[in-house]
Amino acid sequence: MVLLHERGDANGRLIASAPQLLAALEMLTVRYVDLAGSGDCGFWNPEEEPEVIAAREAIERATARNPTPSLKPLVAKGAGR
Repeated sequence: MVLLHERGDANGRLIASAPQLLAALEMLTVRYVDLAGSGDCGFWNPEEEPEVIAAREAIERATARNPTPSLKPLVAKGAGR
């Protein structure tokens, strides 16, 4: 059982690191989409990938850009292959 103060500490660390996590997710998403578009890894539409969709929804939600009413689970069908 996690003690309440331990959970609070963990939440505090997560909140404190949120800007860095958001920036990293934005950079990784751009890099992934660019790599997929280069043709070096084959050809597919990365915007249809569950991971890219989940990342874009999380970024929108975190930045209030076109906020979605409810964030779909980040473990979307096919995610984490």
